[in-house]
Amino acid sequence: MLTHFSKNFQPDQAFLRVAALIEAGDLKQASSAANTLPENSASRYLRGVCALSCGEPDRALVELEFATREPDFPAAHLALAGAFFAARQPDRAAAAFRGVRA
Repeated sequence: MLTHFSKNFQPDQAFLRVAALIEAGDLKQASSAANTLPENSASRYLRGVCALSCGEPDRALVELEFATREPDFPAAHLALAGAFFAARQPDRAAAAFRGVRA
């Protein structure tokens, strides 16, 4: 999951813990821990991924739309496309997917 961030991104221990919880599938713990992270694009991305994994696309959209304000964050754009798809907004999902840059 950490390969999705820029080379300059330096995650702290709290961030790494949330990422590990998401990857382990412990979404309840991840969601709780994610709420303690600072307000930045990377944290909002984790919150959005967690919400999407929990079947909460509307909450995921709020978090991921914030995360995509950072233009060089393709993982956030891809997750946003998935959230739009889960929210049954295929046109917006397609537009978000087109915004993904490798």
